[in-house]
Amino acid sequence: MIIRLILVSSILFCSNFLIGQNKIEYIVIDGIQTSGNKRTNNNIILREIGYVIGDSISISDQQSELNSIQKRLLDTSLFNEVNVSIQKGIMLIDVIENWYIYTRPLFQLADRNFNVWWTEQNRDLKRVNYGARLSHINLTGNRDPLKLFLQWGYTRSLEAQYSLPYLNKNQTFGAAAFIFYSEKKETGYITIDNKTLFGINENEEIILKRFRTGLRFNFRPALFGYHAANIEFHHNRGSDYLTKELNPDYFGEGESGIRFFMVDYDLKIDKRVFQLYPEKGYFFEFNIKKEGLGIYNDYNNLSTFIEFQYYYPITKNLTSAIRFKAKANLMRNRVAFANNTGLGYWDDAIRGYELYVQDGTDFLLWKSSLRYQVFKQTFDFEKWMPLYQFKKMSVQISLAANFDAGYVNEPTYKETNTFTNKMLTGGGPGLDIILFNNFLINLEYSFNHIGETGFYIRTRSSF
Repeated sequence: MIIRLILVSSILFCSNFLIGQNKIEYIVIDGIQTSGNKRTNNNIILREIGYVIGDSISISDQQSELNSIQKRLLDTSLFNEVNVSIQKGIMLIDVIENWYIYTRPLFQLADRNFNVWWTEQNRDLKRVNYGARLSHINLTGNRDPLKLFLQWGYTRSLEAQYSLPYLNKNQTFGAAAFIFYSEKKETGYITIDNKTLFGINENEEIILKRFRTGLRFNFRPALFGYHAANIEFHHNRGSDYLTKELNPDYFGEGESGIRFFMVDYDLKIDKRVFQLYPEKGYFFEFNIKKEGLGIYNDYNNLSTFIEFQYYYPITKNLTSAIRFKAKANLMRNRVAFANNTGLGYWDDAIRGYELYVQDGTDFLLWKSSLRYQVFKQTFDFEKWMPLYQFKKMSVQISLAANFDAGYVNEPTYKETNTFTNKMLTGGGPGLDIILFNNFLINLEYSFNHIGETGFYIRTRSSF
């Protein structure tokens, strides 16, 4: 009997000891309070934090979870500073809002990037767009941007965009609309020796008119998953000088214009920490697009692309960044020059080839970087800055080592463009600067496969 009591007592003692050793303590969220959001509605903040009243956070994970919430809120571009804490079961979220209204003169280069304007176009001030731009990135406090553009100069254009990301109570459905019109006296009409040639007639008359309008519908059922469907109408028209003399294949087979409807579906899974300059996480996107729905016979194409990005923090300050993208035309029709873009446009470019383009129907792109953060500081200008949105400026500086590779498949326009149908590589060192968590400046010294080197500047904002 005594032996049994000793055994039972020992088992109970060991069980209690083990349970105590593995016991995980939690904090139950009894309330969520926000402050500092003078413009932004509370429901926009609550949508991004991923927690509701009654949820719990383990004490061991508390700080990392609060840091993740802070970064997700900063990633909305609505706030310049975010502080998140938990006190007595209450989650406290204090923000400093960004400046939402940008009304300023418009002065921007008409070329693909600064280096093309500086080197290829000899810093010609005629190739500058000027006008007025009104942007409100939080019009009603629901993270709904409104953008209005009125532009003269090299390209005359009018554009209006409005997006309302949340139309229902659960904040899962949204919509956007846009309209765009432009007129050009000069435009790229053909690619020779891997560079775009530009044409302008003697009288400097309008040679290209472009119009498009469309609707976009969004579905965001989960915090990191996005679905979108677009429907657009495009109508572009060229002068006889452009479509008869410069390039009869500009719109295809001597056509003077092109009209078509476009629909596409887009799926995104975005688990990056900071979209503008990710610290960790991954991003996946799949898109399929049908251009030409049988209403007009001007254009008929079906294309798709996939993209994957992965960011891995090797150490506290060192991050590995990888981006892969593949695009293909599923209908193997011959594509006219105006719709035949490959690499060298927007973000789909190989470092070191900023002065070139690689037109084609299909492409593969690989971009990789090692980034080392050397400086991170928030500067306080409260004493003399009257606008509270700019009283604090965050600055982050990183050194980068970049390496890119790409391949463009082009079955038609290949005789004078030697950069297609072959693997290209480029890269080099860089310096990346982030201001106010929303503005990115890339300063890069890059090389390409033919031994050319150059200093390149790129800028980007998160809105």
